[in-house]
Amino acid sequence: MITKIYRGRELKKLLSQKTINDSCNVFKTNSGIEKIYKDVLFDLQRFYHVMMPISVVDEEQIKWLHEKQDEILTSTLPNGIIYFEHYPIGVIYPHCYEGYKSFNDIHNEETSLFFENFKTALVNNIELMNNGIYNYDFTMGNILYKEDDVRLIDLDGKYISKRQDYQKVYTYFMFGMISQIIKKISNCLSELLDFNFDLFSYFVISVVWV
Repeated sequence: MITKIYRGRELKKLLSQKTINDSCNVFKTNSGIEKIYKDVLFDLQRFYHVMMPISVVDEEQIKWLHEKQDEILTSTLPNGIIYFEHYPIGVIYPHCYEGYKSFNDIHNEETSLFFENFKTALVNNIELMNNGIYNYDFTMGNILYKEDDVRLIDLDGKYISKRQDYQKVYTYFMFGMISQIIKKISNCLSELLDFNFDLFSYFVISVVWV
């Protein structure tokens, strides 16, 4: 497992970089991606000092997840911890999924890909649970896809648990999936109405010209 220790100037350089996707705390580096925990990010951005280390990285959790990686084929788990002033302030992931979109946008895809990717997301999550990893933050924003390649992300922190609780795992996912299905139906209805309007217009023009 990787251990990365930041000094003041190095940390300033990291925090001055543009974050990836829609995040406020995830940065692309030579290591892959580095995620600074939000609970200490404000202090670091403003003071470059950890004022109130209320919620920092659970080092034992990251070690446990890293050891699980050999058993997990469809998801990437953290492989390192970031330290600053002796505090574990963030984690490292080996891959950056550039060009991927979140499931918040999946209602815009073709119907076959829409349902196939939801199936894949469920299968990937089942693999985590079969290995004792329960993700209580299984949300649309934490599922990425590029065509039919689906990846679960943000697999660390207070919402990752060893405690089996299917209700907590699937509550946000079910609400998000229903929302995407409704948006998908709305898109289909809109396309159908546009098609019918075009057909009606063509019929009227044809009749008038005849």
